[in-house]
Amino acid sequence: MFIYALDSNIINITMKQAKPLEQIEALFEQAQLHKNYAQRYIKLARTIASRSRMHIPTRLRGSYCKKCNSLLGRTRIRNRMIVKVCNVCGTVRRKKMVTHTKIA
Repeated sequence: MFIYALDSNIINITMKQAKPLEQIEALFEQAQLHKNYAQRYIKLARTIASRSRMHIPTRLRGSYCKKCNSLLGRTRIRNRMIVKVCNVCGTVRRKKMVTHTKIA
């Protein structure tokens, strides 16, 4: 087993998964820097993840459009929902906000 630290989260992964994970993160960083090639970089990252039988990390999963592989543009909060809209194809992604309730 190999311990991999991601922004204060520690994940136990095998050595076979360490290299693809680094490649996926590098591709997402490049997509943020080079908007013209973002679709290509994200498609490559998704291909690497599927071929190595692993998931794209949760913190990166919500940053791209699953329909056209481009970076998501506008993010809004409406009625306890996080609404993200793709600038390229117009796809809307909605996710409920996590609310913590107090237990008395």
